[in-house]
Amino acid sequence: RDKVKKRFPMLDTEFVQLAITAAQAVTTGATVDISRSYLVSGSNGGSALACTGTNILISGTGTLIQSPTGNNFNLLDMSASTGCRVQGIKFQGAGGTVPKGTNSGVYGLNVAGLTVEDCKFTGILYRPVYVVNGTDIKVKDCVAWASSEGFGYNSVLRGSFQGCTIHDPQVPNSGVFYDGFTLESTASGPAGSNHVPCQDIQITGCKTKSLQNAQSVLVHAG
Repeated sequence: RDKVKKRFPMLDTEFVQLAITAAQAVTTGATVDISRSYLVSGSNGGSALACTGTNILISGTGTLIQSPTGNNFNLLDMSASTGCRVQGIKFQGAGGTVPKGTNSGVYGLNVAGLTVEDCKFTGILYRPVYVVNGTDIKVKDCVAWASSEGFGYNSVLRGSFQGCTIHDPQVPNSGVFYDGFTLESTASGPAGSNHVPCQDIQITGCKTKSLQNAQSVLVHAG
């Protein structure tokens, strides 16, 4: 534990609230302590809390709660980060009947060495975890329910979903596509450039239940 503290100096709850309120990015190797509930909001297409840098540990038993107004944003953005970990946090989305592509729980573009572990997601309007153009990505022992889409990788090299569960999506059985775990590649992705197919992906010990009009696993490009 002492070694972890030395590697990840603690950021207090006041800093976390400031970062969320002012849409500031956490850029230094640090532990971000999510120890209580935060009601968060963000700009359209933006994120409530952004962590861009190296060796950031975001952990705790608290909850990031999406504001029901102005809710077109990702709760946690790990874009351009390296060697970071998100652990034990709860993510509560605003909910709704129509998926919104910029409303993931944890989102990352151009990410390396990201681990999301032991997190819970509910009411997310898009994917609980969505990584685009990533390398060495691991999502482990996470649970999601009442979300609009499943866990997703887009153009990820060496990634895994381990022991994750997704059940009871919030989108009704009305023709809206839904998937539990998806591997995809878009011709023109969020970064505005071509993305290669997913490669070297493992899905082990995962469960899906009560999905609506969907596949448990979708390999669109991998």
